[in-house]
Amino acid sequence: LLELLEQPPDSYNVYYAGWSAINEAAPAGVVGIHHPSGDIKKISFDYDAVVSANYGGSSGGSHWRVVAWNDGTTEGGSSGSPLFDSLTHRVVGQLHGGTASCASITSDYYGKVAMSWTGGGTSATRLRDWLDPDNTGILQIDGLDPAGARLSASPTSGDVPLNVQFNGTTFLP
Repeated sequence: LLELLEQPPDSYNVYYAGWSAINEAAPAGVVGIHHPSGDIKKISFDYDAVVSANYGGSSGGSHWRVVAWNDGTTEGGSSGSPLFDSLTHRVVGQLHGGTASCASITSDYYGKVAMSWTGGGTSATRLRDWLDPDNTGILQIDGLDPAGARLSASPTSGDVPLNVQFNGTTFLP
């Protein structure tokens, strides 16, 4: 998670990843984007469903387990990298650890965004305060390619917050 203090230049071709804090069925396939051992960006694919599991003394099915990567792998230095649901393209986990490496295409454990949502119960240890600072109750959001996007807002009457329009679609609070 990274807080931007200013909008990146258009020339950077930024894509803002979507995320899901809904603890639903295991994604049928996942993609990991990471920097193993501080190397250049790598992408790993698992075409099988991940498994709800525990890791490092956790309980309650707090992690998604990639049993074995089909293409690519992770290594030390990849920790904290996102796990994307290959169907929705939303971030559903962050790498905590595992046994995978270039020499061992084996398990990785990603903390579920759904579990990190409330985390340890403080703003420093949970995602909710950062991804939903206005306490709207939104638990998932699609990614955004800002190239050519137009965002506008118009006030409504009374105490109702602003209506927001994005590329012609109006979103009510």
